[in-house]
Amino acid sequence: MERRLAALARKVTKSHIVRSGKVPGLTFAAMFGVVGVFLLASAWAAVPSISIEAEAGTPKDGATVIADASASGGQAIRFDAPPTSQTAASVTQYGITWTFDKAYPVGKFANGDWWVVGPVKIASMSPAFSGTRNGWEANPSSGSQSGLDSRIEGFKASLVPSLPYVAAPGKSILKAVSRAEGGCGNDDPCLTTAAILTVLDAVPPANGQNTFRPPFFGTAKPLLSTTQLKTNILPSKAPVANAPTLARIARRYQRPQVDYISGWSGRYMHPLQNYAFEDNPPKEGVSEYGSEIGIDADDAALRLMLNDPLATKMPALINYVQAGIDMYGMHRGGVAWNPDGGHMFGRKLPAVFAAVLLDDATMKSEIANAAYGSYGDDGQVYTTTNAKTVAAMQAAGYKPALFGKPCGSGQYETEQQTDNGPRDCRDPIGMIDGGEAPGDSYQFCCSTQPMKGASLAARLLPGGKATWNYQPLHDYIDRWVGFGAWASPDDWNSLGKTPARNYSARHGTAKNDGWYASPFVGSMWNAYRSSAE
Repeated sequence: MERRLAALARKVTKSHIVRSGKVPGLTFAAMFGVVGVFLLASAWAAVPSISIEAEAGTPKDGATVIADASASGGQAIRFDAPPTSQTAASVTQYGITWTFDKAYPVGKFANGDWWVVGPVKIASMSPAFSGTRNGWEANPSSGSQSGLDSRIEGFKASLVPSLPYVAAPGKSILKAVSRAEGGCGNDDPCLTTAAILTVLDAVPPANGQNTFRPPFFGTAKPLLSTTQLKTNILPSKAPVANAPTLARIARRYQRPQVDYISGWSGRYMHPLQNYAFEDNPPKEGVSEYGSEIGIDADDAALRLMLNDPLATKMPALINYVQAGIDMYGMHRGGVAWNPDGGHMFGRKLPAVFAAVLLDDATMKSEIANAAYGSYGDDGQVYTTTNAKTVAAMQAAGYKPALFGKPCGSGQYETEQQTDNGPRDCRDPIGMIDGGEAPGDSYQFCCSTQPMKGASLAARLLPGGKATWNYQPLHDYIDRWVGFGAWASPDDWNSLGKTPARNYSARHGTAKNDGWYASPFVGSMWNAYRSSAE
């Protein structure tokens, strides 16, 4: 159940927005996806100010290594020539080392994550699993259990295989690094970082530099190519105020988004280094809460729609699409981010973005046909059928979408009477916005602003709205931005409902307001909502 608003209030001061900084780059062909990988390689080589985070050590053959003090004290890679294959008896990323019994063919995917040709015998991993900390899983597949850290709800030590472990092709080895004792709870993640080693049956094309890592969750391991990206459909809008830098977006999505424990306690699974814009982030710099995850996803998608040369966008674009592939993989594997106050935002937009840019029919269909509420981004808004409210909203120029998630019988009334229970339930008679009071509580603090950016991004991306496939979200946001809370007409008292309520004074309040608002999203809305679908 959601924490009280008082426990969340301190997060209002968080800001992940920075002023834009122009990145020098190379004008790139609009038909990049057709021209192919060799143009990608040469274009990246011409962009010295953008680099991909990577660990220190031997680079890919054929790659140039660039010192990058901002990348975990490691180095960054740019591709000057097609790499050749290499073998290694161990690989290291983000302080995690997988050691094999002998040398195997290894390489890196487009985002820098390692692959190895198997079957491979993994002799050890460091830091070692203690029985309760620094855990790992092969193809995690449960939305309620994990083997990463005993302080995360649903921990099950038996999910951690014994070493040495023979990993067959089709296995994704997710390895976590736990935080020190005392570093978990009170809105702090239990993990410092996590990384993924993927076992393949053969060396991928171009040694993996054009290949996205397959989803780490579950058994489906599609190998998608960067050459599939339909970059010609990506909007190229004139810059607006408050835009984050592309380097900032690339860093935010460089590491895997580990997010497969359903329910609010899943926030403790989010590794702090993986959910941040910088290395060694302060507590207030970690986007472990759903509203923060939501605005990060909104900012990233919309930032990639500005008119920078395509070559300068590629590191951020690849990392964000990779995050979307993982979100899709978790959802396809059975993970549901059911609506729960401010916890479950930001998972659907990266998946939609990836599916549309990759033009992958399977991904688009899975997302478009997702069960209602399994993406929490949608689960708190609905279309009312109450005739009076429908007529009143249509008369005001809005479609009849209201705030509130489905709750059990009597839960709305109990919360109204006792101030104890879910604070985002629907109005049982479908006349006003739900929650504690229209325009208040989680509708105001934590839900509506992340929805605003997601709605705009889905509308601006050609095909995005169709893949999103939930119109009430967009209808609700238009009304919130243009009018505010909906609280009248209301037949509750005349119908004899208890406890009595009168929220008429809240009608039209909080217009376009709410916590976790992104200034960049606001600028993009003002500039481009009128031209969006």
